[in-house]
Amino acid sequence: MKNLLALIPVLLLFFSSCSDDNAKPKEITLEVSKNELLFSSGGGNAFFDISSNDSWIITQIPAWIEIDVTEGEGDLRIRLIAEVNPKEEERSATIKITATDKYKEILIKQSAKNVTLSLSEAELIFAAEPTAAGLTFDIATNESWIITDIPDWCTLSEESGDENATITVIVEKNYIDTEREAVIYVKAGSKTEELKITQEALEIQLAFGEAGYPEYTSSNKMQRFDFYENSGDLSVLIKSNTKWTVASDSEWCIPDREDGIEDGTLAVNVGENTTSADRTGEITISAGTKSLKVLVKQGGLIQVDETNPYQINKRDNAPRIGDILRKKQVNYVDPGNAGENVTWNFSSLTVTNNDYKIEYSAAPTQLNYNDPYIPTYIMGYDKFDITEPEANSLFICTEYYTMYYFQIKNNLLNALGHENPVTKLQYNPRMISDKYPTYYNDTYKYDYETNGYYSGTEKIETEGYKEMKADGYGTIVLPSGTYNNALRIKYVQRIEEEIFNGVSYVDYIREYTTYKWYVKGYRYPVLEIYRIVDLNSGTELSKQGFYYPPTDHTYLQNTRNVNVNATTIKGMPHKEFSREESILPIMQLK
Repeated sequence: MKNLLALIPVLLLFFSSCSDDNAKPKEITLEVSKNELLFSSGGGNAFFDISSNDSWIITQIPAWIEIDVTEGEGDLRIRLIAEVNPKEEERSATIKITATDKYKEILIKQSAKNVTLSLSEAELIFAAEPTAAGLTFDIATNESWIITDIPDWCTLSEESGDENATITVIVEKNYIDTEREAVIYVKAGSKTEELKITQEALEIQLAFGEAGYPEYTSSNKMQRFDFYENSGDLSVLIKSNTKWTVASDSEWCIPDREDGIEDGTLAVNVGENTTSADRTGEITISAGTKSLKVLVKQGGLIQVDETNPYQINKRDNAPRIGDILRKKQVNYVDPGNAGENVTWNFSSLTVTNNDYKIEYSAAPTQLNYNDPYIPTYIMGYDKFDITEPEANSLFICTEYYTMYYFQIKNNLLNALGHENPVTKLQYNPRMISDKYPTYYNDTYKYDYETNGYYSGTEKIETEGYKEMKADGYGTIVLPSGTYNNALRIKYVQRIEEEIFNGVSYVDYIREYTTYKWYVKGYRYPVLEIYRIVDLNSGTELSKQGFYYPPTDHTYLQNTRNVNVNATTIKGMPHKEFSREESILPIMQLK
């Protein structure tokens, strides 16, 4: 009972407090953590906090703002998401947060769009002859753009677009020798950027090409063509990137055109030389300050004593460039007697090689770096200015892996030297191999010396002489038939050199004896027999022969415009010969 009485004051105080609450209204509270929110032009997120003891709602939200929660109760963090501002001006709005009779306002601002525009290049420089792919530049921007002031010699892959882009610019070829330029403008919003387009002046190209090799151009500015006295034609391939003109200094060298453009072929007709004098003509191809030269050298008529059948002469017997001989190698036979009206019977020859090839070719040229308009002929150790040698005078005889270098000068067939994979020699004084004309009973003897190397390191020095005598004429009987008007020439070549025998140096002497039979009407010997002897010991080192059947020759009275595969003589078709002798009036010395 005593405990119950103690609780009475507490209960009275509780009921008194409840009576006071019911009588006093509730006070609404509303607070926000920020009164201003700022967004960049690129948009993004922002946050603010609501503190309240009541329910609330957010209103006046602009279209470019997204709010994750627009109404709620009590305390809460609110996220706002702003879109990108597409305009170059600031924008703002005020949102309102209301809780019963209380409200708060927050100012929202978004900065103006900062239009950016930049180009990856300030200038594009094109070659006069641009590539088909063109050149590119990049547009970096956050706004739509347009390109203006495009020149008519330029093509752009795009002329307008949105935001970033890579633009390809293609320009036409500049055919003139002066530079050209233009400025194009790229505009995005209020921004403008310039791009300069420059195209270089045409650097004129003019060079000789080679048929079958479209990418090849020669560094030589001169080409030489040699003709015999007959008329003929030549052609050269011109490689150029612009227009060119043609001029001839000789009325007997007639070009087929006066001008051309870019790559083209120039053909020239060379008239017949009816005089005994050699002649030289020059054709000039010009483009701007550049030019090419075509040098034409033509031999004159060679006078021959037609009454004497027993001779060799330059017109009928000098080797000719382009001839390919296929001889038959035979066993050695006794050369028989010298003298007049001799009959040499070689009707039975034993063939050991049915296809022994000999080829006569033009001297190769090498660029003269001091003067590209005057290339150099290379003949072993000898070099010749391309303008100097007489027409048809330089040639190479290739035989059994060896190249023999020759020059016809002053009616002498000069051997200049020879080389093969292991030996390279120069003859100086020159070794005289033939003299034109040579008649029956003529005798000549010339000394010569050689210098060179074996395997490129071991020095070789020899000396000797070569003696020639036309020691017989008459009739020669061969397996292919009997031939009159045959002239035999005996050649004796002596070679002396000093060699070390293990104890001391001794003279080593060899002697080459060769007999050649020429038949009137045929350029090359029909039969050759040679023998090599070591004069120190008297030992025979080698002997053999070469048979070149007259049936495989082209008869010299019918050599004009000969087809190298099948020949017609006096209206009668002949078989396709094993020979490839081409006695044509024109050959190019490359």
